[in-house]
Amino acid sequence: MTNTTTESDARWSHQGAEKLKAEVAALETGLSDLEQRSRRSPLLVQKLGGYFGFGAAGKLEWARFKLNFKQEELDQFGKREMPEASAAERAAETSRKKMERMIAENPADLAPHIRRVYMALIDAGI
Repeated sequence: MTNTTTESDARWSHQGAEKLKAEVAALETGLSDLEQRSRRSPLLVQKLGGYFGFGAAGKLEWARFKLNFKQEELDQFGKREMPEASAAERAAETSRKKMERMIAENPADLAPHIRRVYMALIDAGI
């Protein structure tokens, strides 16, 4: 029974990693398209779009955040498959610390979104 469980876990892990890689690739493509569209628009539209959140410039920060989030998820997924030596490193960073780090690394406009995502994890005790 244990052998079949580990085989199904390995299969699930591989499928999950492939799915995350596909999502990251799609987000990278979308981000590059948004960056190109933003560069083609007039400077005033770029600035206003970034400030008020409309057009390609307005979507860039959110797209960057989603890409960073998925890349971190993929990194965490890869760490699960690493030996036990890295388990201590993974356990050292709590959800609250990760939320604070994400807030520091990303633009201030995304702080409410980051808090909303991570507060659910913190409340669940993950």
